Amino acid sequence: MAYPGTLRIPESGLPGLLLKHYRIRGVVEHIRHGYRSTTVRFASSGGRYMLKALISGDSGQRAIERALSASRRLSSAGIPAAESVPAISGADTVTESGNTFVLWRYLDGNPFQPGNVRQLADAGSVLGRIHRIRMADDRSAEVGAGSAGTLALEGPIGLCGRASCGAVTLPYGWQDFLQAATSVLADQVTRVDGLPHTFNHGDYRAQNLLFEGDRVSAVLDTEDAAVGPRMLDAAYAATFFQAVVAEGPMSVDDRSAFWAAYEGQVRLSVEELAARTVCLLLAYLKGVSLWLRIACVDRPNDEALGWLAAYRPLGEELLSLQR
Repeated sequence: MAYPGTLRIPESGLPGLLLKHYRIRGVVEHIRHGYRSTTVRFASSGGRYMLKALISGDSGQRAIERALSASRRLSSAGIPAAESVPAISGADTVTESGNTFVLWRYLDGNPFQPGNVRQLADAGSVLGRIHRIRMADDRSAEVGAGSAGTLALEGPIGLCGRASCGAVTLPYGWQDFLQAATSVLADQVTRVDGLPHTFNHGDYRAQNLLFEGDRVSAVLDTEDAAVGPRMLDAAYAATFFQAVVAEGPMSVDDRSAFWAAYEGQVRLSVEELAARTVCLLLAYLKGVSLWLRIACVDRPNDEALGWLAAYRPLGEELLSLQR
């Protein structure tokens, strides 16, 4: 999927930036433009590196700070994560030409193989281990703590409002679906906000993992890491684990394997089990709202429309469980 990217400097200037701020002579091997960031893979005599670029500003800086903190926390818990490389100034980040950069050591590994139940099970187990990480005493880092359910509804509610006033046109049937789902969940979000909070990855999907054989070898892209309801984080993972890397959501059997392995690491409370279907629908709305913004508001491409169509039956299934 091709995004416009976030680079504000010419691609030809990237090796010079690497040399200037890190004293590394590197050759660009690959550039991937994402929705919120651009990653550049370099090869050098000392190894390979990944340079990530975000738009400078408060949101970009906070995302990088979360990623750095989360990767360190994962590593300290024995979970494989990327290691950052400081600039020659000693700083974790570099800001230049409207971008904020962070450099990571490159991690080898293979992508997820859709339908590989053993990989799914290990991924579920690793997420359970993440949710067992002791939370930091500094609660200022707990972005969204106590209001995760409410925040998750803001996206779909906002899209419905814009569609109602004609500011945006959603694909057929999606406005009605969003209105029905947000109405059903309006009185349920307080249940989610009151569930046990843990350290969350925030975007735990196959696209953000690497594998060696059937085992997770690296957990990547921790910019959305925060403290929040672990059931909501797990529900998002179970719903969108193979988004983008496969044509549709996981099968019922695959989801069951993921949940079984996850619950082998985490003992869910009675309240969490009772709120599972609510969290699944809430997580679903969070994901499809992003795709709707990509397809209908930001318009970097049309591929998101295919994702929406593939995941629509799952949404209807999850909504029916609340009626």
